[in-house]
Amino acid sequence: MIYTQMSNVDMISDLMQDDSAKWSYSQAEALAEYYSQLSDEIDENIEWDVVAIRCEWSVYDSEEEALKAYSEDFVYLDDLRDSTTIIVCSDKSILLQEF
Repeated sequence: MIYTQMSNVDMISDLMQDDSAKWSYSQAEALAEYYSQLSDEIDENIEWDVVAIRCEWSVYDSEEEALKAYSEDFVYLDDLRDSTTIIVCSDKSILLQEF
């Protein structure tokens, strides 16, 4: 297996080129930062796979929209956070890891 170390800029660029996902820059930046921090926290390399990332995360324009998608089970974003990973992007969009 051949591995290459990617910078956040490389990951952002890779995500932005994924026409099937159409990430905003803010979302791509947040995902790159998330995976960089996760790799550091678990002290392991993470296989970079933009298709898997696209399938694993959902995008919501706001906290209200994210909660509406799960309204029967969750009232507050913190309640939802107990069940999955949530990233609030700098543009206020919400990335929610599907569960």
